[in-house]
Amino acid sequence: MWRRPIKIAAFTHRWLGYPLAVLFLIIAVSGEYIAIDNLLSRIDRHGQSYDAPTDERMGEALARLLNRYPNASGYDVPVPDRPFYRVTNRGHEVVLSAVTLDVIGETTASDTAIRRWFLSLHRTYLKGGDGRHIVAWVALTAVVIGLIGLAAWYPYRHATRWRTMLPGSLSRPKLFRSHFTLGLIGLPMVLLFGLTGAAMTYRPLTRDLLAVERTPTPDRFAHPHYVPRDWAARIALAKTYFPNGQLVGLSKPRNAPPGQTLIEIRFSLKGDWGPIGGSAVTLRENDSGFIGIRRFGDLPGGEKMYRLIRPLHDGTAMPVGYLWLLVIANGLLILMTVTALFSFLQKSYRAPRPLFRKFIRLRA
Repeated sequence: MWRRPIKIAAFTHRWLGYPLAVLFLIIAVSGEYIAIDNLLSRIDRHGQSYDAPTDERMGEALARLLNRYPNASGYDVPVPDRPFYRVTNRGHEVVLSAVTLDVIGETTASDTAIRRWFLSLHRTYLKGGDGRHIVAWVALTAVVIGLIGLAAWYPYRHATRWRTMLPGSLSRPKLFRSHFTLGLIGLPMVLLFGLTGAAMTYRPLTRDLLAVERTPTPDRFAHPHYVPRDWAARIALAKTYFPNGQLVGLSKPRNAPPGQTLIEIRFSLKGDWGPIGGSAVTLRENDSGFIGIRRFGDLPGGEKMYRLIRPLHDGTAMPVGYLWLLVIANGLLILMTVTALFSFLQKSYRAPRPLFRKFIRLRA
């Protein structure tokens, strides 16, 4: 009973996966370059070592940074994995010494021609706005093909041998076994990259599916808590709301009410899903009043998932170990796709035996 559906699944996986493999390989190779580039930039500590600053030192530094870069959107403070100050605004990043606040690095997310090219290749196949839909549907189709392949693999699961993950030669049996094993290992990453990438492409639909508010507001205090217009005092009060949290920086919400300047003091808590600074207390800069608080653990499940889409896809604000995982995962996906292509080509386009050999066999 089960053999016919399995054969159909294997046939579909093979013939649908082959034309898609080249397009998927382009995404994987460009994603590998971007992941390696992000990893190298993250492990660069710019010659700094971490020394936890006091509230007074941190407050003085933040006041200077806010005055020096008034139009920035984010101001990150030193943490163990990133022992320096960082100011960001629309992809532009300035790295500053934790001691002197001198500029020790300055980059743009697409500052080199080769990175811009790989980013465009990864996101749009170099086709501009229309290309992003092609990439999204290739990723979603890869998810479907991966699930079909899982169904075709299941009856033969007992034949899986982890030592066959790397092919010992270019013979078709070894390439097929390698793809067999790599597909099983790589399927979770195909699901992760495919779904998060498509969710980033279709953000409005993703927000609707996850029931996410377009302009989320913090839980308002009944009465604002006022402090002096001094950043040391502001930081000290903010820490009382999250006594076990790690202060990671400041950010300016995009949709502030007219006539008000709001600043979110962001924290990373043990209960958060990753160190992305999802918990924050909101400060109204106009009168130095704390007006609300947002705890990541109290957010609806859909909001939590929505906030994690980009960090899971490209490692933004995630630990360096996660970036290593992205590099390894992309490498395995590249090998999985290449072994599938070579195996399929050997099966479908192998040269027929010479006629005289067939004639000799018949005569014998």
